[in-house]
Amino acid sequence: MSRPRRVAACIALALSAPALTTPALAQSAPFEENFNFGFENPWDTFTFANDGFYQGLPSGVFGGLGPYTGWRMTNPLLPLEYVGMSPAGYQFGPDVDLIEARINTLVQNFDNIDGLFRMRVVSPGGDSITVGLFGFARSTTRTFQCGGSLAPVPFQSVPYDYQNNTWYRIRIDNSGPETVVSLRDDNGQAILWCPLGHSFADLEGFGTGLYLQIIQQMGTPIGPAQCDVFVDWVRVVPEICPADVSEPLGQLDFSDIIAFLNAYNAMEPLGDIAPPFGQWDFSDISAYLVFFAGGCP
Repeated sequence: MSRPRRVAACIALALSAPALTTPALAQSAPFEENFNFGFENPWDTFTFANDGFYQGLPSGVFGGLGPYTGWRMTNPLLPLEYVGMSPAGYQFGPDVDLIEARINTLVQNFDNIDGLFRMRVVSPGGDSITVGLFGFARSTTRTFQCGGSLAPVPFQSVPYDYQNNTWYRIRIDNSGPETVVSLRDDNGQAILWCPLGHSFADLEGFGTGLYLQIIQQMGTPIGPAQCDVFVDWVRVVPEICPADVSEPLGQLDFSDIIAFLNAYNAMEPLGDIAPPFGQWDFSDISAYLVFFAGGCP
C-alpha cells in the first residue's frame, strides 16, 4: 500500500476513536482587533518611545482596500524613522499559542521605495520574538525576517518574491515544541517559516505579561513614492486545538486533515508534532490522529 493510502486508512480508523479530554488550565485573555473604521480596543505607543527614530502612533487613517477595511499606516517617514503601536493595557503570559496579523502593503511607484513591517512579542525586560517583511518594494534584498533576542541565530533573513497589493499573514505559533514564525498566503498556507528553538516562556523577565507590537519603518526612496501598509486584523489566541490546523480556525473538518498531510509531506513544522523533532515519520501521523480523534472544545 502506498504511503498516502496508509495515511488515509489510519485517519479513517481514528475518526471512530473515543474523544480524549485534558485538564483545563488557566489562560491569558484573548485579543482581537478588526479595524472596522475605528479601534475596537485602545492602542498606545511603545515603552521605547524615547527612541529618536520613533515617530509615535501612525496617523490612524482607516480605509478600504478592495472589499476589506483596514487601518492604514500612512505617516510620512524619513529613512530609518518608524511608527508603531501596541494594544493599550493588554498583556499576556507565555501560555498564548498563536499571534497573527493580516497585512497588505500597497506601494505606488513600486520601484522607488522600500521599507519594513514587523510584528514583535516583547517582554518588559527587553527580550523579544520578531517576524516581519523587509524591502517589500525596490530593494533587491526582499526578505522574510525572523528572530529575536533568544534565537540561536540572532536574526534570519530569507529571500522571497513579494507581491504588491496582495494580502499576507504573519504568524507567531507558540503551540508546538518550539516557537515557529511564518509568512503565509491569505488562505493561511505557509510560504516561509523559521523555527526559533524556544518559546514565550523563555522570554526572561516577562513579569506580569508580554506585549504585542506592530511596527512600520521606511527605507530611502529614490523618487516620488508612497507606501501604505494596511493591517486588516490582529489576533492573539490563548489556546488552539492541536488538530485545528486549517482556516477557519475554530472549525475542525476534513480540510484540517488535508492541511496536516500537506505540511507533513512538505516537511513543514506544522507536520512535525511528535518526537523526535526534526524528523517527519509515522509518530507525527499517530500524534495527529490522537489530536483529531479528541476533537476540539
